[in-house]
Amino acid sequence: MGFDLDAFLGKVSELRTWKEQLPGAVVCELGGDLGLVPATGDLFKQLRARLPKEEADRLDDDRPRTAPSPSEKEGARRWGKEASTGTTVAYVSLGEFGDASCDEATLWSDGREVLSKVRHHAVLVHFRDQAGFDLGTEGIDLEKQRGDDAAERWAAAAILHDLVGPAATPIPALTAALHHEPANKSIGTYVRKFAAESLAKFGPTAKGAVPALVQRLRTDPDFGVCLAVAGTLAAIGADAVPALAQVLADGDVREDEHSIYGKLYPAVRALSKIGPAARGAIPALQKALGDANQHVREAAGEALANIQAGEHPLS
Repeated sequence: MGFDLDAFLGKVSELRTWKEQLPGAVVCELGGDLGLVPATGDLFKQLRARLPKEEADRLDDDRPRTAPSPSEKEGARRWGKEASTGTTVAYVSLGEFGDASCDEATLWSDGREVLSKVRHHAVLVHFRDQAGFDLGTEGIDLEKQRGDDAAERWAAAAILHDLVGPAATPIPALTAALHHEPANKSIGTYVRKFAAESLAKFGPTAKGAVPALVQRLRTDPDFGVCLAVAGTLAAIGADAVPALAQVLADGDVREDEHSIYGKLYPAVRALSKIGPAARGAIPALQKALGDANQHVREAAGEALANIQAGEHPLS
């Protein structure tokens, strides 16, 4: 998996005001005063729209199709300069593709370009030593969210953080977040995936989330979300078995056209991980042995073996 992130850095309190002009701006707290606004696909479109249309089209004419496009990059540059009036703002591009890597940053202060084509570490030093920003004590890690769509992952993590808030018992908020579907489908997918992964950490105490998790398992169009949900149901354990068995019995699960594993695979995998406590699902698993998908059949066989092994352990 590669790594690709374009983002703005600045003071959290000031970045939050960007929403008025850029609805796609999501603020992620990095440490101390410093925050990050990931340049998602939506935000790049909004930055491009700030340019005169003729200029934006001319910048993109006869250029190879890239993401971000030349006009989106120019929109980001102009916004960074404009937004730095009375403060300091940086724009960073980080990437890792096989043996090649990219680490380039530009920093503006009071509307002037102060640093250009430097490594992102240089702008962090400037924020701390020249702009007087508090960067916290934990260190700034811009690669915390990895992947080709790191910007969307950053945005999703921040949205989930805001949805959960400072609740002492976050399970209800995380459960509700399983159904969060913002306009940006990619970000929404990661919000749901991260919510499921967070619920898994609570194990059996998250049993109240089983109905919502199973609904997600039946309806979510993204295979990665379904696998995350299955992992959470496995972590909950015995309390999830009846609902998982019903999923197999009903078979009404939305199929991800991009997955080769079959629509019942996540539910079968969850039962396999639960092991002996999934004994109540044996009839449903036996039925899954006849599924048209080879991966489902193999997973059902493994699940039945795991249940039997737990009931009759080797002495």
